[in-house]
Amino acid sequence: MDCTKVRGRLTYSNDFGSHILGSVLPLDQCQVDDSADIDEVINNIKKANAIATQVRAIIAKPIIPEMPPVVIALVPTDGKDTAVQIHEQKLVFLKMASELKLPILTFAADGAASELLAQHMMDTEASELPALTYEYQLYGVHLRAPVFSNTGPLLSITDPPHARKTSRNQPQHGTHTASLGIGFVVNRSLLDLYNIPDSGLVLRDVENVDKQDDGAARRLYAYCALKATTEDDAEGKPVIRKNFEGLFVWLFVFGTLFEAWLNRRMSPSDRILAAFRARFWLHFWHQHILNLSATFPDLYSPTRSFISTRSFHIFNRLCDTLVLLTLAYAQHYPESPFCPWIVGTEFVEHFFGLSRMYLPNFTHAELLKMVQNVMVRQKILLTKHFREEREKDSAAGYILDYDPTPLSAEELQAARVQLTVHDVNLIVETAYREAAQICKDILCIRVRNVNSSPIKLSPLAAVAKGGRTPIR
Repeated sequence: MDCTKVRGRLTYSNDFGSHILGSVLPLDQCQVDDSADIDEVINNIKKANAIATQVRAIIAKPIIPEMPPVVIALVPTDGKDTAVQIHEQKLVFLKMASELKLPILTFAADGAASELLAQHMMDTEASELPALTYEYQLYGVHLRAPVFSNTGPLLSITDPPHARKTSRNQPQHGTHTASLGIGFVVNRSLLDLYNIPDSGLVLRDVENVDKQDDGAARRLYAYCALKATTEDDAEGKPVIRKNFEGLFVWLFVFGTLFEAWLNRRMSPSDRILAAFRARFWLHFWHQHILNLSATFPDLYSPTRSFISTRSFHIFNRLCDTLVLLTLAYAQHYPESPFCPWIVGTEFVEHFFGLSRMYLPNFTHAELLKMVQNVMVRQKILLTKHFREEREKDSAAGYILDYDPTPLSAEELQAARVQLTVHDVNLIVETAYREAAQICKDILCIRVRNVNSSPIKLSPLAAVAKGGRTPIR
């Protein structure tokens, strides 16, 4: 689910009944029974200032590589939808799926404030069947997702490529100064990394940057960028370069988290390990900043020395939902392949991009006319049977690197989730130790011994639009 801008225009159409299209009013208020009704309906729409300026596309994607996405709805909107409206819209489609007994495993969206709150509302929906849960109280882990009778467990996830861009943007557009013990991550850190040979970064990644540049985010979290933060010592052993301690940890922790979502060949246990390691590291770092801000309020504060509150909750959700998604497969779909790299909004962005190749500035009615042609074109391109070479004239937007190849027998077996609760408990303990050692040995951040008192991870929450107060 995602939105794109459309040209505001009202259009009479009898293709979908007899209506005036391009309005955000309910369709029954835009119905035309007689030609004399056209002017009246148009005037009512204009008086209500209800001309659509965006369209929300809801696209379903079976979670196996070779199956193409399908457009479910193209809903006109004015960009002012509240979290309640978005949530109610999701419930409508969930009800439709329930009538068809169609399993719906995830609702994916970007990190907009209204979307975050809508996701939180879905998390707290009453579960018709025993909820999907996982708890390890000693380590502060309390995860829950609702399970519905006809559609199964439902996870509300943040689009991983969007989260990757959010992480990349933090030193340049967000916090600007991330204090990491003896390390730090600032815009200068990325400039210094760019100046190291073979880092893989290009000039536009650090100068006149575009926040929507998906390619820049990919390059920053590639292996060669992480390797560039290290060098060989006198004995030929790799060590972290001076003043790169913070950036090394940043790239490693976030990079492995994004890989856990987007890598096709990572095992389920390694995916969970990366998620929990990032979750614990974020917790340790957050507590470190809170402690410093209490002791030295003139020097440190969460707003100046940590990532933004919204980003913090986006990354926490990315960690928790990956664990829950893995457990959903283990408990509800043990014979199905686990393919987390397919979930997300990339296919929606791709659909919008193809639509603008047909007509760069379309209206809602024109998009409805094009939808079948765009779906066919998207299906052909995603099969890789036909490749259209077209130079990208902008840094913004997604780079859709999609592999439609069916899973081999070996990949199919490896992708099945056969983890038990005991297995996950062991992974949690390992992830905690790794995150603690990263903080203590590299960043010199003190970590409280979990055996002395249980830790309390920040619960998943939404952030009020325009504010920084978590909504729980």
